[in-house]
Amino acid sequence: MALRSTIVAGCVVTAIAVGGSQWALARHDARTEQVRSTPVSAQPTPADVTTSGGNLSATIPRTVVIRLDTHGRPVSAMTNTGAPPVGDEQIHAVQHGIQVPVPKALVHRIRTHRYSGDWSRAGDWHAW
Repeated sequence: MALRSTIVAGCVVTAIAVGGSQWALARHDARTEQVRSTPVSAQPTPADVTTSGGNLSATIPRTVVIRLDTHGRPVSAMTNTGAPPVGDEQIHAVQHGIQVPVPKALVHRIRTHRYSGDWSRAGDWHAW
């Protein structure tokens, strides 16, 4: 089983390769209330793979993605945890669909920002 994170044309894709599911983040220019993570079809299991009935476990890192405006200010945020960001997750900042470095000031803002709304659905975007 391979866990991989890839940045593709402004999208962050986290996938579990064998029999897992893939989730792609919506485009950066979509309106916040219209954006949801979209399931992508699962990879078919190769014919030569046999199942032994054993357990399979994977660790998915807690992640927050922050969309920034042209001035580098947060516009919206999403997490894969089903909870608001707390600042100790893997943080990805996206500006104009391109991943950019995360400045220390942004990490501080993530930790001190007062979040509102229902964060119970992982992958939903929330206005900053």
